[in-house]
Amino acid sequence: MSLQFVGPSGGFEVRWVTYALLRDGVLHLEKRAGPEPVLEPLLRIAAAVGGRSVRIPALGLRIAVLAARSALRDLPREAVALSPETAAVIAGTSPVTGEPIAEREVGDEVARTFGELIAPIVEPLLSMTAGLTEIDVVEVTDL
Repeated sequence: MSLQFVGPSGGFEVRWVTYALLRDGVLHLEKRAGPEPVLEPLLRIAAAVGGRSVRIPALGLRIAVLAARSALRDLPREAVALSPETAAVIAGTSPVTGEPIAEREVGDEVARTFGELIAPIVEPLLSMTAGLTEIDVVEVTDL
C-alpha cells in the first residue's frame, strides 16, 4: 500500500499510512480551527487511493505542505487524533473488514513529534516542488 508522486523534477514513493497520518493531521487542524483552503491540495491526494491517479498543481501543493508542516511539526505525536481507518491500518487490521492484513503499516515508533512521523512525505514533497511554478503539476498514483 503505497503512493507514488511524480513531477517535473523527479518522484518518490511513500507508504500509504504516512500520507494518512498527514491527512489526519490536516483534518485535526481543520476540526480545531475551521477549513483552511490553503490545505486543500493535501486533502486531494486521497482521491488517488483505490488504484487511481490525481494531478495536483505543484505550487499549491508546496504551499499546503509548508503550512501543514509549520502547524504540525512540533506537536507531540499523541496530540493528533487519528481517523478510525488510519488507526485500524496501524493496528494491523483492514479498515473495511476488520480482518488482519498481511503487511502491518506502522508509523515511526521512535518519533517523538508529529513532524517526525510525517517527515517521510513532507520532506520529499518540499524537495520535488522547490522551484516549480503554477503551471507544473504533481501526479499522485496509488500503487
